[in-house]
Amino acid sequence: MRQSVVFHILVVILLTFVGCESDADIDISAERKTVLFAFVESGDKCMIHAYQSIFFTETSSKIPLGENTTIHITIDGKTRYTKTMSRDATSIEFENLEIRPESKIVVVIDKDDEPSVYASSYVPVEPIATLLRSEEIEKGGKKYKNCTVKLVDGGLADNYYQLVARDTKTGTLIDDIEYVGRIFEESKASMINDDKGRGLFTNANMIGRVITLTCNVPIENLQGEIELELYHMTYEHYCYMQSVAIHKDYMLLPVFSQNGVYNNVVNGIGLVSGVGRCKIILP
Repeated sequence: MRQSVVFHILVVILLTFVGCESDADIDISAERKTVLFAFVESGDKCMIHAYQSIFFTETSSKIPLGENTTIHITIDGKTRYTKTMSRDATSIEFENLEIRPESKIVVVIDKDDEPSVYASSYVPVEPIATLLRSEEIEKGGKKYKNCTVKLVDGGLADNYYQLVARDTKTGTLIDDIEYVGRIFEESKASMINDDKGRGLFTNANMIGRVITLTCNVPIENLQGEIELELYHMTYEHYCYMQSVAIHKDYMLLPVFSQNGVYNNVVNGIGLVSGVGRCKIILP
Protein backbone atom coordinates (compact mmCIF):
# COMPACT_ATOMS: atom_id res chain seq x y z
CA MET A 1 0.00 0.00 0.00
CA ARG A 2 2.78 2.40 0.93
CA GLN A 3 4.67 1.66 -2.31
CA SER A 4 1.52 2.31 -4.31
CA VAL A 5 1.08 5.74 -2.71
CA VAL A 6 4.70 6.68 -3.45
CA PHE A 7 4.32 5.56 -7.07
CA HIS A 8 1.23 7.70 -7.65
CA ILE A 9 2.87 10.74 -6.06
CA LEU A 10 5.86 10.41 -8.41
CA VAL A 11 3.56 10.03 -11.41
CA VAL A 12 1.89 13.33 -10.50
CA ILE A 13 5.30 15.02 -10.14
CA LEU A 14 6.43 13.78 -13.55
CA LEU A 15 3.33 15.02 -15.33
CA THR A 16 3.48 18.34 -13.53
CA PHE A 17 6.97 19.18 -14.77
CA VAL A 18 6.60 18.10 -18.39
CA GLY A 19 4.99 21.50 -18.97
CA CYS A 20 3.80 20.86 -22.54
CA GLU A 21 0.35 19.71 -23.38
CA SER A 22 0.14 16.08 -23.21
CA ASP A 23 1.20 13.66 -25.78
CA ALA A 24 3.42 12.49 -22.91
CA ASP A 25 1.85 9.69 -20.90
CA ILE A 26 3.15 6.78 -18.87
CA ASP A 27 2.97 3.19 -20.04
CA ILE A 28 4.44 0.34 -18.02
CA SER A 29 4.17 -2.15 -20.90
CA ALA A 30 7.18 -3.41 -22.85
CA GLU A 31 5.40 -3.70 -26.20
CA ARG A 32 7.59 -3.46 -29.28
CA LYS A 33 6.69 -0.36 -31.29
CA THR A 34 7.74 1.29 -34.53
CA VAL A 35 10.14 4.16 -33.83
CA LEU A 36 10.44 7.11 -36.23
CA PHE A 37 12.94 9.95 -35.83
CA ALA A 38 13.71 12.73 -38.30
CA PHE A 39 15.23 16.17 -37.66
CA VAL A 40 14.82 18.05 -40.91
CA GLU A 41 16.80 21.14 -41.92
CA SER A 42 16.54 23.24 -45.05
CA GLY A 43 18.69 21.85 -47.84
CA ASP A 44 18.78 18.81 -50.11
CA LYS A 45 19.37 15.93 -47.65
CA CYS A 46 17.48 14.30 -44.80
CA MET A 47 18.24 11.24 -42.65
CA ILE A 48 15.26 9.17 -41.47
CA HIS A 49 15.63 6.69 -38.60
CA ALA A 50 12.99 3.96 -38.61
CA TYR A 51 13.04 0.69 -36.66
CA GLN A 52 11.26 -1.28 -33.94
CA SER A 53 12.15 -1.18 -30.27
CA ILE A 54 10.69 -1.52 -26.79
CA PHE A 55 12.64 1.59 -25.75
CA PHE A 56 12.05 5.21 -26.76
CA THR A 57 15.42 6.87 -26.31
CA GLU A 58 17.75 3.84 -26.15
CA THR A 59 19.29 3.12 -29.56
CA SER A 60 21.12 -0.12 -28.73
CA SER A 61 18.04 -2.29 -29.23
CA LYS A 62 17.08 -1.35 -32.78
CA ILE A 63 15.19 -4.02 -34.69
CA PRO A 64 15.03 -3.51 -38.49
CA LEU A 65 11.58 -3.11 -40.00
CA GLY A 66 12.59 -5.49 -42.76
CA GLU A 67 11.90 -5.77 -46.45
CA ASN A 68 8.81 -4.24 -48.07
CA THR A 69 9.13 -1.16 -45.83
CA THR A 70 8.87 2.12 -47.70
CA ILE A 71 9.53 5.63 -46.40
CA HIS A 72 7.80 8.65 -47.93
CA ILE A 73 8.64 12.33 -47.43
CA THR A 74 6.16 14.90 -48.67
CA ILE A 75 7.30 18.53 -48.83
CA ASP A 76 4.83 21.42 -48.91
CA GLY A 77 2.00 19.07 -49.78
CA LYS A 78 3.08 18.56 -53.38
CA THR A 79 6.46 16.89 -53.83
CA ARG A 80 6.67 13.29 -52.61
CA TYR A 81 9.90 11.29 -52.35
CA THR A 82 9.88 7.52 -51.75
CA LYS A 83 12.58 5.01 -50.82
CA THR A 84 12.52 1.32 -49.85
CA MET A 85 14.54 0.21 -46.83
CA SER A 86 16.89 -2.74 -47.12
CA ARG A 87 16.31 -5.77 -44.93
CA ASP A 88 18.84 -4.87 -42.20
CA ALA A 89 18.61 -1.06 -42.33
CA THR A 90 17.44 1.05 -39.39
CA SER A 91 17.96 4.39 -41.16
CA ILE A 92 17.84 5.75 -44.69
CA GLU A 93 19.07 8.99 -46.27
CA PHE A 94 17.14 11.03 -48.82
CA GLU A 95 19.01 13.24 -51.26
CA ASN A 96 18.15 15.78 -53.95
CA LEU A 97 15.36 17.26 -51.85
CA GLU A 98 14.07 20.83 -52.01
CA ILE A 99 13.55 21.78 -48.38
CA ARG A 100 13.29 25.49 -47.62
CA PRO A 101 12.77 27.46 -44.41
CA GLU A 102 9.10 27.18 -43.39
CA SER A 103 8.57 24.12 -45.61
CA LYS A 104 5.93 21.73 -44.31
CA ILE A 105 7.01 18.10 -44.10
CA VAL A 106 5.22 14.77 -43.65
CA VAL A 107 7.11 11.51 -43.09
CA VAL A 108 5.29 8.17 -43.55
CA ILE A 109 6.36 4.56 -42.97
CA ASP A 110 4.41 1.91 -44.91
CA LYS A 111 4.88 -1.84 -44.46
CA ASP A 112 2.67 -4.51 -46.01
CA ASP A 113 -0.88 -4.30 -44.60
CA GLU A 114 0.10 -2.65 -41.31
CA PRO A 115 -1.29 0.81 -40.43
CA SER A 116 0.90 3.66 -41.69
CA VAL A 117 3.20 5.28 -39.13
CA TYR A 118 3.48 9.01 -39.76
CA ALA A 119 4.17 12.48 -38.37
CA SER A 120 4.24 16.04 -39.68
CA SER A 121 6.13 19.22 -38.88
CA TYR A 122 7.65 22.31 -40.49
CA VAL A 123 11.17 23.73 -40.85
CA PRO A 124 11.82 26.86 -38.74
CA VAL A 125 13.98 29.61 -40.23
CA GLU A 126 17.63 29.69 -39.24
CA PRO A 127 18.25 31.88 -36.17
CA ILE A 128 20.24 35.09 -36.56
CA ALA A 129 22.98 34.99 -33.91
CA THR A 130 26.46 36.47 -33.49
CA LEU A 131 29.21 36.07 -30.89
CA LEU A 132 29.63 39.19 -28.75
CA ARG A 133 32.40 37.99 -26.44
CA SER A 134 34.53 34.94 -25.68
CA GLU A 135 37.18 34.80 -22.98
CA GLU A 136 38.88 32.13 -20.88
CA ILE A 137 38.01 32.10 -17.18
CA GLU A 138 38.77 29.86 -14.21
CA LYS A 139 36.04 28.81 -11.82
CA GLY A 140 36.25 26.29 -9.00
CA GLY A 141 39.64 25.12 -10.23
CA LYS A 142 38.33 24.43 -13.76
CA LYS A 143 38.89 26.37 -16.97
CA TYR A 144 35.99 27.56 -19.12
CA LYS A 145 35.30 29.67 -22.17
CA ASN A 146 32.84 32.34 -21.09
CA CYS A 147 30.70 33.08 -24.15
CA THR A 148 28.07 35.73 -24.82
CA VAL A 149 25.86 35.42 -27.89
CA LYS A 150 23.38 37.91 -29.34
CA LEU A 151 20.21 36.40 -30.81
CA VAL A 152 17.78 38.49 -32.85
CA ASP A 153 14.37 36.92 -32.30
CA GLY A 154 12.54 37.27 -35.59
CA GLY A 155 9.20 35.92 -34.49
CA LEU A 156 5.80 37.52 -34.11
CA ALA A 157 4.78 34.73 -31.71
CA ASP A 158 6.35 32.15 -29.40
CA ASN A 159 9.70 30.75 -30.52
CA TYR A 160 11.66 27.86 -29.00
CA TYR A 161 15.45 27.53 -28.91
CA GLN A 162 18.37 25.48 -27.62
CA LEU A 163 22.03 26.47 -27.21
CA VAL A 164 24.66 23.70 -27.16
CA ALA A 165 28.42 23.39 -27.68
CA ARG A 166 30.30 20.81 -29.73
CA ASP A 167 33.94 19.67 -30.01
CA THR A 168 34.78 20.32 -33.68
CA LYS A 169 37.27 17.43 -33.89
CA THR A 170 35.18 14.66 -32.35
CA GLY A 171 31.76 16.09 -33.30
CA THR A 172 30.44 15.24 -29.84
CA LEU A 173 28.40 17.54 -27.64
CA ILE A 174 30.28 19.05 -24.70
CA ASP A 175 28.78 18.15 -21.35
CA ASP A 176 28.69 20.18 -18.14
CA ILE A 177 28.01 23.53 -19.77
CA GLU A 178 26.97 26.19 -17.29
CA TYR A 179 24.04 28.22 -18.64
CA VAL A 180 23.97 31.65 -17.05
CA GLY A 181 20.92 33.85 -16.64
CA ARG A 182 17.22 33.80 -15.96
CA ILE A 183 16.22 32.96 -19.53
CA PHE A 184 17.66 29.44 -19.11
CA GLU A 185 16.39 29.11 -15.55
CA GLU A 186 12.81 29.69 -16.70
CA SER A 187 13.04 26.73 -19.09
CA LYS A 188 14.34 24.21 -16.57
CA ALA A 189 12.70 20.87 -17.19
CA SER A 190 13.15 19.42 -13.71
CA MET A 191 13.86 20.32 -10.11
CA ILE A 192 16.13 17.29 -9.72
CA ASN A 193 19.09 18.57 -11.70
CA ASP A 194 20.59 22.03 -12.20
CA ASP A 195 21.32 21.93 -15.91
CA LYS A 196 18.81 24.71 -16.59
CA GLY A 197 16.92 22.75 -19.17
CA ARG A 198 19.98 21.63 -21.17
CA GLY A 199 20.24 25.00 -22.87
CA LEU A 200 16.55 25.21 -23.74
CA PHE A 201 14.84 28.60 -23.65
CA THR A 202 11.96 30.50 -25.19
CA ASN A 203 11.40 34.08 -26.32
CA ALA A 204 8.77 34.59 -23.63
CA ASN A 205 8.32 38.32 -22.94
CA MET A 206 11.01 39.06 -25.57
CA ILE A 207 9.18 38.40 -28.84
CA GLY A 208 10.90 40.19 -31.72
CA ARG A 209 13.66 41.57 -29.51
CA VAL A 210 17.39 41.02 -29.07
CA ILE A 211 18.16 38.24 -26.59
CA THR A 212 21.55 37.97 -24.87
CA LEU A 213 22.74 34.45 -24.01
CA THR A 214 25.67 33.60 -21.75
CA CYS A 215 27.25 30.22 -21.06
CA ASN A 216 30.49 28.78 -19.65
CA VAL A 217 31.91 25.94 -21.75
CA PRO A 218 34.49 23.64 -20.07
CA ILE A 219 37.68 23.52 -22.15
CA GLU A 220 39.64 20.79 -20.39
CA ASN A 221 39.94 17.54 -22.38
CA LEU A 222 38.88 19.21 -25.63
CA GLN A 223 40.44 17.74 -28.77
CA GLY A 224 39.36 20.47 -31.19
CA GLU A 225 37.79 23.90 -31.19
CA ILE A 226 34.50 24.87 -29.57
CA GLU A 227 31.53 25.32 -31.85
CA LEU A 228 28.34 26.81 -30.45
CA GLU A 229 25.14 25.63 -32.11
CA LEU A 230 21.89 27.52 -31.72
CA TYR A 231 18.76 25.62 -32.72
CA HIS A 232 15.46 27.24 -33.64
CA MET A 233 13.04 24.48 -32.69
CA THR A 234 9.42 23.57 -33.22
CA TYR A 235 7.13 23.41 -30.22
CA GLU A 236 7.13 19.59 -30.50
CA HIS A 237 10.95 19.45 -30.52
CA TYR A 238 11.09 21.70 -27.45
CA CYS A 239 8.58 19.50 -25.58
CA TYR A 240 10.52 16.38 -26.57
CA MET A 241 13.81 17.74 -25.22
CA GLN A 242 12.22 18.79 -21.95
CA SER A 243 10.53 15.43 -21.48
CA VAL A 244 13.76 13.53 -22.24
CA ALA A 245 15.49 15.49 -19.47
CA ILE A 246 12.70 14.62 -17.02
CA HIS A 247 12.58 11.01 -18.17
CA LYS A 248 16.31 10.54 -17.48
CA ASP A 249 15.94 12.07 -14.01
CA TYR A 250 13.24 9.56 -13.12
CA MET A 251 14.87 6.49 -14.67
CA LEU A 252 15.60 5.22 -11.15
CA LEU A 253 12.02 3.95 -11.44
CA PRO A 254 11.91 1.12 -13.99
CA VAL A 255 8.15 1.48 -14.45
CA PHE A 256 8.59 4.70 -16.42
CA SER A 257 8.51 3.36 -19.96
CA GLN A 258 8.99 4.92 -23.38
CA ASN A 259 5.73 6.85 -23.35
CA GLY A 260 6.99 9.13 -20.61
CA VAL A 261 8.68 11.02 -23.46
CA TYR A 262 6.86 13.51 -25.69
CA ASN A 263 5.77 11.97 -28.97
CA ASN A 264 4.21 13.28 -32.20
CA VAL A 265 4.24 10.04 -34.23
CA VAL A 266 0.89 8.43 -35.06
CA ASN A 267 0.75 4.60 -34.73
CA GLY A 268 4.30 4.60 -33.37
CA ILE A 269 6.68 6.55 -31.14
CA GLY A 270 9.41 9.10 -31.82
CA LEU A 271 9.66 12.60 -33.20
CA VAL A 272 9.56 14.25 -36.60
CA SER A 273 10.57 17.90 -36.42
CA GLY A 274 12.10 20.61 -38.52
CA VAL A 275 14.96 22.64 -37.11
CA GLY A 276 16.84 25.81 -38.06
CA ARG A 277 20.50 25.87 -37.02
CA CYS A 278 23.17 28.55 -36.64
CA LYS A 279 26.83 27.62 -35.99
CA ILE A 280 29.43 29.83 -34.31
CA ILE A 281 33.07 28.65 -34.03
CA LEU A 282 34.84 30.31 -31.12
CA PRO A 283 38.14 32.13 -31.80
